[in-house]
Amino acid sequence: KNVKLKFARALFKKLVIPFPPLDEQVKIVEEIENINEVIFLLIEYFEKKLNNVLELKKSILQKAFSGALTSESSAAAINPIAV
Repeated sequence: KNVKLKFARALFKKLVIPFPPLDEQVKIVEEIENINEVIFLLIEYFEKKLNNVLELKKSILQKAFSGALTSESSAAAINPIAV
């Protein structure tokens, strides 16, 4: 087990990892930050949409359980004289 670890360290030390030039690294970081900002805005937007849907669901369920969505109450809402 210890031999494997020493062998892995030796290989890792010999490993050459190329990095882009510093100016390119800065551009990459800026692009990632821009993307993160867009992601944050999208998350905020969809959280608001989800909350709207949940409120609509709650409202529909309240109307359904109170009988406001039955055919008689719907007809009365459309034409109160006909009922």
